[in-house]
Amino acid sequence: MVSLRTDHASRYNFYRYCILGNTTSTIKEVSDILIGLHSARLISPYASLISRIEGLRTESLYNDVVSNGNLIKLRCMRKTLHTVPLELASIVHNATLKYRIAEIDSYYRRFFHSVGQIRKIKEKLLSVLAGDHLPVNAITKKLSSHYDSGLVKMVLKELWERGTICYINESDDWQKEKRKYALTKVFYPGLDLHSLDERSAQKLLINKYIDNYGPVTLRDICWWSALPVGRVTQINKEGPDRVAQVRMTGFE
Repeated sequence: MVSLRTDHASRYNFYRYCILGNTTSTIKEVSDILIGLHSARLISPYASLISRIEGLRTESLYNDVVSNGNLIKLRCMRKTLHTVPLELASIVHNATLKYRIAEIDSYYRRFFHSVGQIRKIKEKLLSVLAGDHLPVNAITKKLSSHYDSGLVKMVLKELWERGTICYINESDDWQKEKRKYALTKVFYPGLDLHSLDERSAQKLLINKYIDNYGPVTLRDICWWSALPVGRVTQINKEGPDRVAQVRMTGFE
């Protein structure tokens, strides 16, 4: 087993994450290094970027997501919002989809909503969004005369979680949000969020995390990804050539 000093690992990671000495000029590169910009709050991705990109203009993130379509905002690890490059989108989406959809399925069962009714609402929502970007209130208004607004919002949430529709913040002000939804295949015509099965996506996600954040512990991986310990352990066993165990020293 190889020994590695904690101070050496920390210095290397600070450099790799563009905090000390190593600067980068692209938002996409930073979001790839971090495996997505944490975006639970409006300010979060900007804090990650401003600390790493000298002279960053706050409207640049808006341009990358909305104008240029290089990144997409979705829920993934730990069921939290992240803004990720399109190349990572299918990985983070499919690796965590089952855990995000579970709460929606539970809602449907708890209130005895029929499969047929849910299917009809989905069809209506997709028809409403065809070729248009709309806020939640405008969407629900078009269906509220026929369906319960709470159910409509939950079906909308399901379509977003599944990647059928996408979230867009059309405000280029980092302190404000102008949330709208659109069909993913229309807004991101080159993106296939469903190109990976769950197992393949989870394996790629774990390997990406180890590559980008290592050295890490099993606990680190499980906390960051929110994947079960058993699944992470099994995936690591399947690829011993990808993972090397190290003993950390220098804690004294």
